[in-house]
Amino acid sequence: MNDLNEWSAAADDFTKVMNSKGLFAQFSCDMLDMTIPNVEKSLRVLDVACGAGSLTIQAAERVSQHHGTVVAVDILQTMLDRLSANLATQNLQNVELHCLNGEDMYSLEPESFDFAYSSFGVNIFKDRQKGISEMYRLLKPGGIASISTVDRDWVEYEMVRDAFEELGEKRDIPDEILSKQTTLDDKELMDLYINAGFKSVEIHRSTRVEMMNLDTLIDFFKSPIFAALAEAIPESKRHLILPTIKKQLLEKYKCDIVPFEGTCVISIGTKGNHQ
Repeated sequence: MNDLNEWSAAADDFTKVMNSKGLFAQFSCDMLDMTIPNVEKSLRVLDVACGAGSLTIQAAERVSQHHGTVVAVDILQTMLDRLSANLATQNLQNVELHCLNGEDMYSLEPESFDFAYSSFGVNIFKDRQKGISEMYRLLKPGGIASISTVDRDWVEYEMVRDAFEELGEKRDIPDEILSKQTTLDDKELMDLYINAGFKSVEIHRSTRVEMMNLDTLIDFFKSPIFAALAEAIPESKRHLILPTIKKQLLEKYKCDIVPFEGTCVISIGTKGNHQ
């Protein structure tokens, strides 16, 4: 994972957007609809790098009708504390919380989950292959994993590129920086699944939009994910990126409520049955 202290400091701003009701919750709903459209039996579900629960809460609601369980894993106790509070508010009691590194979920029993998810989590692991291989290890034979990521044209990246251009810099975000944020193409993502041992892989895309307070969106850019993008321009100009993005959005929309639209990549891998 990226620096844990940075993530802890950014937790409040990050969870204002990565919550159980906004844009990222819509993407999580898409992931669940593609993999568990109907619940017909008790299921055990894993959510890796769960954060404040944009997917956890929806999964818990979905599987509760047949007494299913969700195991939510995050490396930050601060995130799990926020998720715990959210679960209490909604009176959901079928979720287990574990403070673990998603690249090494050593305390979880192998082949014990029907479904494994990571909503915008695996992309920020130091070793994505380890993360996806751990999901494979924990899935039952025939189990399904689904991961949501962004591609190189994700809307926030375009906002950063626009700011670079106004600051007199190239619009380009070099691959060596972008590759730390996400996979660069579908083949790279599919290879991660295949190398982990998955039998088949599907790639889908989903586009969603949320009307969002401009200051909330700008605060979201303070997360370690987007802060790292600033390395593409001279240090002397990096402090100007967020004010420039805010100015450009105000000029474009003429108000402080702006559309936050994005297309995410939803990948689905199926584990083979034992021979």
